[in-house]
Amino acid sequence: MRMFAQLSSKNKIPPVRQWLLIGLVALQSVALIILLLLARSNATALQLEKTTSVLQHVSETVLEKTQRFLVPAEQVAQVTRGFIERGALTPNSAAFEAYLLDQLRVVPQLTGLYYGGLDGTFIYAKRETSGFTIKRIAFEKQKRVVTFREYNNQLQFISTRVDSKDTYDPRTRPWYKQAVARDSLIWTGPYVFFSSQQPGITSAVPSHNASGQPNGVFGVDIEISVLSEFITKIPTSPNGAAFIVTKAGEVVGMPDLAQKLQPKSRVLPNLKDVGSVEAVALQRSALASGELQSFRAGGRDWVGLMRPLLVNQDADWYLGIHAPKTDFVGATDAVFMQQLWQTIVVSVLVILLAIPLIWRVSSPIESWYQRATTDELTGVLNRTEFVRLAQIVLRNTSGSSVLVMFDLDRFKTVNDVFGHQAGDNVLKTITSRLRDLVRQDDLIARFGGDEFAMLLPGIDLLTARTRLEQWRREIAEPFQQMVSVSAGIALIHSTDDFEQRLEQADQALLQAKSSGKDKVVYLETAKS
Repeated sequence: MRMFAQLSSKNKIPPVRQWLLIGLVALQSVALIILLLLARSNATALQLEKTTSVLQHVSETVLEKTQRFLVPAEQVAQVTRGFIERGALTPNSAAFEAYLLDQLRVVPQLTGLYYGGLDGTFIYAKRETSGFTIKRIAFEKQKRVVTFREYNNQLQFISTRVDSKDTYDPRTRPWYKQAVARDSLIWTGPYVFFSSQQPGITSAVPSHNASGQPNGVFGVDIEISVLSEFITKIPTSPNGAAFIVTKAGEVVGMPDLAQKLQPKSRVLPNLKDVGSVEAVALQRSALASGELQSFRAGGRDWVGLMRPLLVNQDADWYLGIHAPKTDFVGATDAVFMQQLWQTIVVSVLVILLAIPLIWRVSSPIESWYQRATTDELTGVLNRTEFVRLAQIVLRNTSGSSVLVMFDLDRFKTVNDVFGHQAGDNVLKTITSRLRDLVRQDDLIARFGGDEFAMLLPGIDLLTARTRLEQWRREIAEPFQQMVSVSAGIALIHSTDDFEQRLEQADQALLQAKSSGKDKVVYLETAKS
C-alpha cells in the first residue's frame, strides 16, 4: 500500500480514481477466486481447448513447411520456361546442362530437372547418391542417340556411355501430356520415383515458340520424403503422431514411410494398409475441417483433427494429427493447481503493471517512432532511417556489400492515365513483392515518388547483379510490361563514404534510364 500511495502521490491521482483502481483489483480478485473454485470441474474442458489450439498450431506449421518445401520447384519451372522462351537458354546446348546441374546443386529438395521437346528430344539432370547424371536423347542424321554423362558432387565429369536400347519418349509421359493439354503449370499426383524409390511429385510447365504454340515441356521432380522426417519431429504430444494423405487415402508422409514402401512399386501405400489403428480411425471419423475430434481406437480414447493441405492447385492432401486423450488431461491435481496459481499471479501482475504504465507510455512513443522512421504509403524505411541503419549494418558486416538505387519506368504514365490511387497501389504491390524476395538482413527504403533504395549486406557484385535481375523481373511481372524497373548499383565497404556510394548508385540508375531502361547498371570506379 505504501508503494501504491507513493505512485499515486507522484502522479497526482485523485482519491476517486484510487478507489476505482482498488475496486478494479478487487473485482479481478473475486473473478479469479471464482475461476479457482470452478477450475477443478472445468479442467478437462480447458485442457481440450488447449489441445485444439496446440494441434491447430502444429497443423499450421506443417502447412507452412509443406508449402515452403514445394515452392522452389514451381519457381524453378517458371523461371526456366522464361529463359527458354526468351532464348536465354537453349535445351540442346551445353549451357543448359550446366544450368540444370547448378539448380540441382543449390536447391537440395529438387531430385531431377528435364526438358522434353516436341520432336522427342530430351535432356534430364538427375541427383544421384554420389553426384549427378545427365541423360540426353538427340537425333543425329535422323538417328536416335541416347547418352548418359556422370558427374561427381563438385560437378566434375566422370564418364559417359551410350544406351542403344533406351526407348523412352517424353511425349508419352503424363507430365508432358498434362502440361500441354492444360497449357499452364501443372502438378502431378504423388507417386514413387522409379530411380530413387522415394515418394515425390512432378511440376511441369510448357514452353512456347514465337507463335505462341507449345514446343516442349520443362519438368521438375521433387522428393517429399523429407515431409515424413519433419512429421516425425513435430511437437504434438508425448505419444502423438501425424500423417499426410491424399483424398484417396494414399500416404504422402508419415513416420518410417520409406520402410513401408513396396519394392519397385510406383504407387504410394494406402493408410488403411500401413497406418496405425488410431490413424485409420481418425481418417474414418474426422471431418477435414480442422475441428478437434474425440474417438476410440485400440481400447483407448484419442483426440485428433484433420485439415486440408492446399499446397497447390493440383495437390489434394490432408493432414491428420492424433494423440491419446491422457496426454492432455492426465495431469495430477497438484500440478494443475500449481500452474493455475502461477497463471493467476502472472495475470494480476501484468494487469496491474502493464496496463496503467507500459501501455500508456509506449503507445504514443511507438506511434511516433513508426511515423518518423517509415514511409507511410509502403511501410518500408524512409531515407533518414535507411541511411542510419545502413551505416550500422555496414560497420558490422565484413567484406563487400551492395547499394542499390532503383525506380519504376513509365510510372508517371500510370498516374496520368489511371490516377494517383492506382499509382499508390503499384508502389505498394512492388514493395510487398520485394519484401518476399529479399533476405532478412537486406534493407529497403522509399526515397520519394517511385524512387527506392536497398542495401544488400555481405554480398559480392556478381551475386547481387544476378539477384537484382531476377527480382527486377519478378516484381514487375504483374504489370504486364506497363511498368518496368531500372536499377543502379554500387559496391560499398564499411570504410567507404556512404553518401558518396549512394551518389554513385544514383548515377548508375541515371545511366540505366538513359540507356534504354528496364536494366541493372553498375558504373565501375577506381576505388571499386
